[in-house]
Amino acid sequence: MDADTLRSYLTQARVETVNRLIPILYAQSNTSPDKYWMSFNKRKFMVVLSKTQRKTPTVIHKNFKISRIRSFYMRKVKFTQECFNEKLDAILGEFPMLDNLHPFLSSLMNVLYDKNHYKLALGQLNTARHLIDQVSKDYIRLMKFGDSLYRCKQLKRAAMGRMATVMRRQKDPLAYLEQVRQHIARLPSIDPTTRTMLICGYPNVGKSSFINKITRADVDVQPYAFTTKSLFVGHMDYKYLRWQVIDTPGILDHPLEEMNTIEMQSITAMAHLRSAILYFMDLSEQCGYTVEAQCKLFSSIKPLFANKPVSIVFNKIDVATFDDLTDEKKMAVQEVLADGDVKKLQLSCMSEEGIMDVRNQVCETLLAHRVDTKMRGSKINSVVNRIHVAQPKPRDDVERTAQVPDIVKQRKGYDKEDPQRKTLERDIEEANGGTGVYSVDLHKNYLLENDDWKKDTMPEFLNGHNVADFVDPDIEEKLEALEREEDKLEADGFYNSDEEILDSEEEETRSNAQAIREENNLIKLKSQDQTRKKKNAMMPRTRQTRTLDDMTADLTAKGIDASKIEDRAMSLAKAKGLVGKRKHDDVEMKEVDEDSEDAEGMEVDQDKASKKSKGVAAADKPLHPRAPKKNRAVEGLGSRANEEQAKKYRALASREPARHSKASESDRHIQTARPKWMMSGKRKMGTNDRHAYNDTHAHDDVQEYSSGSELGLDADEEDCQELRRLPREERLHAIDDMCDLYKSVDGFGENYKLVDKLGEGTFSAVYKAIDLKHHDYDNKYWFTKEQTDTRQLQHRDRKVYVALKRIYQTSCPLRIQNELELLHSLRRSKWVSTMISAFRHKDQVVAVMPYHPNNDFREYYRHVDYKTVKKYFKSLFKALRDVHRMDILHRDIKPANFLFSLQDQKGVLCDFGLAQYTLDDGWHGHCHHTQPSREHPHGQNKLAMKDIRSEKDTRAVERTADVVREADRRMNDPKLPVGYSTDEKRPIVRANRAGTRGFRAPEVLLKCQDQTTAIDMWSAGVILLSFLSRRFPFFNSNDDNEALVELTTIYGLKRMIKCGEIHNRSILSNIPHVQHGGKHLHLLLYQLNPFIFPRPPSAWHHGDVQGLRGDGKDNSETVMDTENTNIFALCNQPFEKEIGENLFNSFNQQFAKPWPELELYHAIDLCKKLMHLDCTKRLNAQQALMHPFLYGVGS
Repeated sequence: MDADTLRSYLTQARVETVNRLIPILYAQSNTSPDKYWMSFNKRKFMVVLSKTQRKTPTVIHKNFKISRIRSFYMRKVKFTQECFNEKLDAILGEFPMLDNLHPFLSSLMNVLYDKNHYKLALGQLNTARHLIDQVSKDYIRLMKFGDSLYRCKQLKRAAMGRMATVMRRQKDPLAYLEQVRQHIARLPSIDPTTRTMLICGYPNVGKSSFINKITRADVDVQPYAFTTKSLFVGHMDYKYLRWQVIDTPGILDHPLEEMNTIEMQSITAMAHLRSAILYFMDLSEQCGYTVEAQCKLFSSIKPLFANKPVSIVFNKIDVATFDDLTDEKKMAVQEVLADGDVKKLQLSCMSEEGIMDVRNQVCETLLAHRVDTKMRGSKINSVVNRIHVAQPKPRDDVERTAQVPDIVKQRKGYDKEDPQRKTLERDIEEANGGTGVYSVDLHKNYLLENDDWKKDTMPEFLNGHNVADFVDPDIEEKLEALEREEDKLEADGFYNSDEEILDSEEEETRSNAQAIREENNLIKLKSQDQTRKKKNAMMPRTRQTRTLDDMTADLTAKGIDASKIEDRAMSLAKAKGLVGKRKHDDVEMKEVDEDSEDAEGMEVDQDKASKKSKGVAAADKPLHPRAPKKNRAVEGLGSRANEEQAKKYRALASREPARHSKASESDRHIQTARPKWMMSGKRKMGTNDRHAYNDTHAHDDVQEYSSGSELGLDADEEDCQELRRLPREERLHAIDDMCDLYKSVDGFGENYKLVDKLGEGTFSAVYKAIDLKHHDYDNKYWFTKEQTDTRQLQHRDRKVYVALKRIYQTSCPLRIQNELELLHSLRRSKWVSTMISAFRHKDQVVAVMPYHPNNDFREYYRHVDYKTVKKYFKSLFKALRDVHRMDILHRDIKPANFLFSLQDQKGVLCDFGLAQYTLDDGWHGHCHHTQPSREHPHGQNKLAMKDIRSEKDTRAVERTADVVREADRRMNDPKLPVGYSTDEKRPIVRANRAGTRGFRAPEVLLKCQDQTTAIDMWSAGVILLSFLSRRFPFFNSNDDNEALVELTTIYGLKRMIKCGEIHNRSILSNIPHVQHGGKHLHLLLYQLNPFIFPRPPSAWHHGDVQGLRGDGKDNSETVMDTENTNIFALCNQPFEKEIGENLFNSFNQQFAKPWPELELYHAIDLCKKLMHLDCTKRLNAQQALMHPFLYGVGS
């Protein structure tokens, strides 16, 4: 079988199998396959997530140690990864490896399930397992740097979300493998190595009837053809051996590549099984096929019978026999039987004539064939010598008979009737009561020296020995001799050794070692005692008892002479008259040494003879030498009446804690951690939480923190709008960050008061604060004239707000320095949020900027009119003009970085964290556009300049063609792995890909090293496209490849290939809906947002729109409207019918008023010129301000 034939029937087999299996699976179910497998896959990973929640701890607190928080969430991520890994390993391990199976089983699975499809599905699951392992490894590495509970929790959520996404994408492989698993479970158990009879032939010739007669199989038999559609197996016994009989589906006489899956099962069995072939023929032609056709089929499949015993079985001989055939038919049959290896057999399944004869002859033939095959094998030599039986040969003509001794011949045979016969044990048993009464005496036949010993009691055996085996008559004498010998050896010094004699040095070493061991034991006991003391209540230092004897003993143990200290202490005690008085009282001493600043009390040992009762003077002494002389609790009250009033207030304040059984207001003890009312009863697993905060609690939390008591703020509710919008957990986390800023920067609270958190990014967070010392400085350099004239800045009592950008320590120092330098260089532009000041404390860097009131882009981009859009882009392009004049690339233009106020109709550009200066050190030369100049700010396209076009311009296309040819060669060569070559010979190219997903220009996606200010203009065009389509974000891709697919879907593959040539890149695509031209921007916007159009674009009479026809076609550019019906299909976004209708109705209510036709035409024209794929043809900021859409706005 050649490769082309094999490939063709594999494809046909896969289609037939899928079409046959799906009805079997869902015949009894109303659920569609797609929905069933979607729910199956969802259950698969929901079980893992539920198991993670049940098997891992669930209690964590933000005040725990950060290492404990990290390990808590690391354990959850690791446990989830292990569960996914375990389940995927189980799936991969249960399915067989085709390369390790018998050729018959491997080929059968290839026919039924398509080997390539089968391996691809298992490979996708294996890849998913590795992806989940990598996700777990990456996020556990990130969790090691998490600095709060919130961030660790978000990393855990992201990790589990990515794992669930990976598993959700395995819907199709799991569906296919589940179908394969169920079908494999229904396949019969076929042993390829045992004795097998294989029945084959045309349909309806009696194959199933024959297997039902000779085996216990119950195969369905019907009068029509193709009743058997798969392999059926029956078993029987012959000569005490196990046999299996296989009934194959019917085969038709056509080429191999035209056979379907049912017929290919028969071909597979005949090709790979070592069996006896029974080719059934119907001579009566009741099967519907002539005898000539049956003979022709036998000749076509005869190559599959090589090295196998073959028998042609004539069935239905009760209807027609071989002798009843015509001469032509006899000739056809005899040509088939001309080969001597083919046997002719006859039977009738109806009358059961010849069935057993056919079975026996086929079995004998197969047994002889198997023995002959083994005898011709190479392994028989190692077996034959073990089964050889020696046969004696005669050496002469003498007949040698058996020799019987005479005494044996004279011995009389046993006769039961002879009275002189030998008495047997049976006779003794019958004489003594018979069976059950007589007990056999086993001792009477013992062979001993004395017959009297036969009845003696013998000891029990242990391990094959009894007591007699261990008794020696001379054992006592031998033991005494051995002891005398030992005494003599000891007396002679035989056992003395010179090594045991120690000299003085070794004895000293051993004594020192013993002392060290004892000292270590003392240190260990002391340490255990100290540990035991730490667990007990600690005695205050002033209450500890210290005596002079303890001090002198401690100093003496350390080798210090304490005699002088002891004499000095005694002299001080005598000077104060304390010696000999109040022996049982503690004596307090004070050091009078001028050099000592710490006065410690010391108890002095007293004389036993001086024992007197306490005097009157002792009553005036305070209980403790450091006890206060006045009661501080009532010292500030003044009078007795005030003290009584204070007691009443204290009793009144203690009522509320007492009502809750609290000892005081600081009592946080929980009496019952698991109350019965909370833990009893049945509650289903779900999102219901009896402890969840409702709206009332959320409002109380807002009121709790809106006063700013914790932060020390005097802000109103309007000052902290962003903070009030956050969920409770995120709001508490934001307040913790604000408190941390106070603690991290010394003197921060003296200059600023935080009132709100405006936003947070990867490298920084922005806060709203009150500048407490604004009026102490000259602010004309950073406040604009309009801001200075406002009442808020003129009156010293008014609050002045600033924006504080806290740059995290994870940012690179060079990046922080670059951002501050750029903000300082743009301080003269009123369209850019400049920097007032910046300060650093240790690793904390804070930049101070003016606060600009603004509105959230997501709240107004759907309903603003065209005039507001003009004002928006007028401010944006003015900011970009000032930035680009300084040769600065912003690199992150997006609505979040442009603060626009609907009230003032103005905006400013902010966040220069990714900005950088344009390259001044030459051009890389990889791209086909020139370096920007004054005449051409974005450079020129060298591909459009015919005079300088060279061979270098086409090398990318030629290289791409080479790669495609190499991939085709590897696909056709079975020795090489399929796919593109992994031997990458191209040089590594590094390019700046900074920016936000959805706003990156094509040159950024294509990793162009020569990027210009045109990338900012592209991002501005994407914002305008969001305004016009009322869709944000407009591009929603996960990576750069998906972003290029979105652009190719809109612009067309032809234009994207030209764009790739400009940047020396090659673009290839095999996605069907991007193989054609792009989509006209007017039609695309009309499909997305028809409410801003006063009439369809086909009715317009403006410029390039005149080419549009009513059917959605464009004369100048190919537009495949049938394949790109809406942007949701273009950008791979699910958009179901019900959601689309609701969105259409909401749009109809919000945007009932369309834009003026001329304004809309100019807006779309500006968008097209800003989003030109060729960066050298895009408008710059100054040209955009002069565009008809913006010309004259605000002037």
